[in-house]
Amino acid sequence: MANDIGGIALPRRLSDMAAHCAAMLLAAHGAVALPAPVLPDHSDALTWRNWLFSAPWGRRAHVELFSVGQQFAVLHICILPQLDDPSGIFGFDMLAGRQMATGAFLDVSPVVLMPPPPSLNDLLPPSLRPGCGTPRARPDWGNIFSDQFLAVRPDTADACETVLIAARVALQCYLARAPATQPNLRGQIAAGQQAYIDGQRRNPHTERMLARHVGPAAARDFIDQVLFAPLPPAQAEFDDAA
Repeated sequence: MANDIGGIALPRRLSDMAAHCAAMLLAAHGAVALPAPVLPDHSDALTWRNWLFSAPWGRRAHVELFSVGQQFAVLHICILPQLDDPSGIFGFDMLAGRQMATGAFLDVSPVVLMPPPPSLNDLLPPSLRPGCGTPRARPDWGNIFSDQFLAVRPDTADACETVLIAARVALQCYLARAPATQPNLRGQIAAGQQAYIDGQRRNPHTERMLARHVGPAAARDFIDQVLFAPLPPAQAEFDDAA
């Protein structure tokens, strides 16, 4: 069954969503746009856009749109809080072909044992979750996610739209939170964020998809240096001294 939303192919819909979410991030309190990353060489058929921001509510916020014409698209959003803020990491991903969404994933992933609000359930109205599609199994490497992790296959046009509404609502609420400042937890926060980064880097599907279009070496470098970039050098020095 075609999942076109209002007659718009899903890759186009994800492109619009990416631009909308990037605008939300830029408009959020204290946001500063960071330079776009240098991307590997790729064909003209590939649209690859990356928006990066820093702000009091996030040391690194990233929106990525990766699409091949109207045949395939991936939307990725990740917000890593400041290293003295034990709040969870906001993450949303959606993968779609022209007429079918294969997966959507939404979470606020904890970085310390007792994370402060918000959790995903705090951000996501209960009425939205059941309409997001057929549940998918947690990936083998997915121990970084919370027990409220939303993983679904949006198998109808209505489910696709519900997922996008859920992501927008959750993102808006996450950006409105008051950051929790706990400098005494800085080492634990850094370790938790590093564990999240390491877990995401182990996702074989991301590397396989990128390698198909830009080659294995460039794909690995993008994942390790841009998509899930290392902690800032100053924090690495702090951890070595601890």
